[in-house]
Amino acid sequence: MRAGVWRWYLGACVAGVLLIPVVGGDGVSPAVYLPTMLATLAAVLVGVWRYRPAQPGPWRALAAFLTITLAGDVAALFPGLGGGWTPTVPLPDLFYSAAYAPLLAAVLLLVRHRSDVRDRTALIDAAIIAISVALLAWVFVVEPTARQATGELASNVVTLLSPFADVLMMALLVRMAIGGGARNAAITLLTYGFVLGIVGDTTVAVVINYGIESLPAYLVDMIFLLAYACFGASALHPSMPAATQRDAAAAEPPWGRRRFLLATASLLAPVVLLAQSFQGDYRSVPIVAITCIALFLLVVARMSGLVRRVETQARRLDLLAHTDGLTRVPNRRAWDAVLRDQLDVARRTRTPLHVALLDLDRFKQFNDTNGHQAGDEVLRRSAEAWRATLRSGDVLARYGGEEFAVLITGGSTDDAVRAVDRLRTATPLGQTFSAGVATWDTVEPPTELLARADDALYAAKQAGRDRVQRAGAAPQPKAVVA
Repeated sequence: MRAGVWRWYLGACVAGVLLIPVVGGDGVSPAVYLPTMLATLAAVLVGVWRYRPAQPGPWRALAAFLTITLAGDVAALFPGLGGGWTPTVPLPDLFYSAAYAPLLAAVLLLVRHRSDVRDRTALIDAAIIAISVALLAWVFVVEPTARQATGELASNVVTLLSPFADVLMMALLVRMAIGGGARNAAITLLTYGFVLGIVGDTTVAVVINYGIESLPAYLVDMIFLLAYACFGASALHPSMPAATQRDAAAAEPPWGRRRFLLATASLLAPVVLLAQSFQGDYRSVPIVAITCIALFLLVVARMSGLVRRVETQARRLDLLAHTDGLTRVPNRRAWDAVLRDQLDVARRTRTPLHVALLDLDRFKQFNDTNGHQAGDEVLRRSAEAWRATLRSGDVLARYGGEEFAVLITGGSTDDAVRAVDRLRTATPLGQTFSAGVATWDTVEPPTELLARADDALYAAKQAGRDRVQRAGAAPQPKAVVA
């Protein structure tokens, strides 16, 4: 199928629609309506056959909607085909009412395929906007329609079905719009079609409820025909298969625009109440009050979600700030904080505390020979092996480069040396390290404790590497001469 077919189709449909008021208005409307409907149904079926989308459900539901609507149009334009049908509800209205089921199914399937249905934030935002739109529909469409509905129950149900279905469709469209998914011409045309359908239904309800007789009848036909033209063009567009696919890289609508929509939706209820109070009409007070309560609860839920998200992100940032990205052990910043805390605990509890500094032997030579990726693998696997060998209360941290620090609590200096020696034998990939172990004397500052461990490490290197060296005793403070 040539890429420009959808343009020819859309152009022909729009031209036919625009000719209605020029050529003859209501008289020519049926002549344009049925061919456009048939062309739209054919376009959807051809698009599904040609592009074979991975998720054809929405398109099949849309084809079912068009078929049922077409049957209703035929019944309306040719009443004699009904064989003298004289029930409570006219035959065309039955078809039009039944068509809402596949139409809503099409939008629901689009939401399901294009976005994460578990996205609680998007669901709440859609509910806030949908409830506000539902309030407007109730006050200006549903409630006036219900006042005029004096026929049989079945007829009243059919009359009120349209505004309720439109509100539900609007909620689904909002959910789809803010839920991510690929943005392309096909989904844009589909959305235009759905919105134009809602506009058409609303126009019909307003004309009936408020007696706007000056509005030409063919104007409603033009709105619906433009909606069908958008459906057909969407199915023929080359991006049609992607319209029902989720795109993880697709960005959500800008937060500024989303915030504006939410703020506007939240203000609709009090604005409606004020407008009606100025007119002395208080019939909608109960529904407005219920709407305000629902919006308040949804906003609270939305804020709670934002707070949880911020807390989660803060924890992740804190973890990233204190974790070495390569080895996934605490970094130098975390080590300094843990060492200070543990020195305070050891001072209060009089628990022995030992510090060891480990340095992989000839690591620079290994990197130069095997490459930095191999060196990174040594660091990663060594950290994993050492962490698995240490006790749960001991701390392993990356001190810098190929150097690591170990904090060991309890036991004697000999116990600490043996613990570090076990790490040496657990070093993977045939690598070795040299280490220095220093025991805290309960008074020296952490810098001196680490300096003694570093001196012992240097002595182990000088003695031939691949060994653990005990640090010398801490220097005694000089006596002050009076």
